[in-house]
Amino acid sequence: MVALVPQELLTNTPSREHGISRRRERLLRSFGAELILRAVVLLRLPQVTGCTAAAIFQRFFFRRSFAEFDVQATAAAALFLACKLEETQRRVRDVIVVFHRLQMRALVEDGEAVYAGSPVPALSLDSHEFAEAKQEVASAERHILRALGFAVAGLLEHPHKYVLQFVKSLRLSSDWLSGELAQQAWSYLNDSLRTPLCCSHQPHQIATAGIQLAARRMGLKLPQEPPWWEVFDADPGEMAEIARLLTAVYALPSLQYVSAGTKERRPLRSPSTPFPDTPGTPLPTPLPSPAEDCRSSSARVVRRESSLDESRIGELLGDGDARADAGRSRSRSRSRSAGKKRVVRLALGALGSRPAAPAQVPLAGIRL
Repeated sequence: MVALVPQELLTNTPSREHGISRRRERLLRSFGAELILRAVVLLRLPQVTGCTAAAIFQRFFFRRSFAEFDVQATAAAALFLACKLEETQRRVRDVIVVFHRLQMRALVEDGEAVYAGSPVPALSLDSHEFAEAKQEVASAERHILRALGFAVAGLLEHPHKYVLQFVKSLRLSSDWLSGELAQQAWSYLNDSLRTPLCCSHQPHQIATAGIQLAARRMGLKLPQEPPWWEVFDADPGEMAEIARLLTAVYALPSLQYVSAGTKERRPLRSPSTPFPDTPGTPLPTPLPSPAEDCRSSSARVVRRESSLDESRIGELLGDGDARADAGRSRSRSRSRSAGKKRVVRLALGALGSRPAAPAQVPLAGIRL
């Protein structure tokens, strides 16, 4: 059992409040889920990761509007988050490169694909576009976790895990019929990811409706006594509603990107909590330029110099002259003393290294 979206949100979504029509919202949901499923193939991920990503994508836009978040960036963020939940890790740069390739492949001009039959341009990892895409995916991932209350573990239950058990319990006449019925029902469940059925019905009910559509397409009659859907705890009215919503997907036109930017999008770099204003340090508004700041400082210096009176200037100059004369006299005395020492050293060098000590006369040869 998974937690379902309340009925009031199902009928009045945030996108409807921002002026997006029901049809356009349905197209955007289908387009985002289609991007996820194609990226799963290119990234060689298991299908359960794609189911989790599609469920996250569908639930997120019952909390936020398509006018606030780009569908492509949100789909990439949902797949990147699903890789973590299902423990099928992929690097964020690989996810971004794959979604960029899908975006380039879908470019159409004059009704024709731009890169039909030719390779698409690669996205440089050093480009500004890659840096912006990475920041946008990271921001969308944070918003997804906040919108879902970080309770994403309950989204790991999908209808695909019920369909094989249900088909096996029907005990059809041959294994071939059982395999074909399971394959057809599995395909219907894959198409259900393009709709918000995972948000409004339980997984076992969606699996039962997929089996019913597959049996109707094959012309296979299922047990009626007792009714086979009662064994799977399903209601015929809900099965009919799920089948109606699921078959409506095939009436949609070819999927392409549809802009829904009716509201200014949030900036890529926005702190989670605003920085508080520092008290006591007001800044001028607007801030002066460096040239203006230099001119203002020069003007302050000129005003400060002009405020000094002439007598004070004379005193300062006189003190400066006295200090200069004292410094010159000290330098002369030092030079004279240095010259005397130099003359003494030269004289000693001419006589020898040191003067010889006087010879000592023995006391025996002196008459008293």
